[in-house]
Amino acid sequence: MKNALISLALLTSLAAPVAACMPIPGGNEPVSIAAEEAVIAYDAATKTERFIRKADFDPAAKEFAFLVPTPGKPTLSLSDNELFR
Repeated sequence: MKNALISLALLTSLAAPVAACMPIPGGNEPVSIAAEEAVIAYDAATKTERFIRKADFDPAAKEFAFLVPTPGKPTLSLSDNELFR
């Protein structure tokens, strides 16, 4: 067991750092975040967190995705930019 823990510690220390939220290009072209704003609101009554994000990307790629890890399957909806004015 001790050897397994030491091996795990060594492997995790050698792993490359990874951003939690990140753009994923559809090909080999780079994609970067030019600007980003976010509002996070928690409703204690419903135990619901709302994450509202506005981002501007500077893509060379024609297609890309954006990865945002969540603890469960999120409910997605569109929002207007009025919140960020």
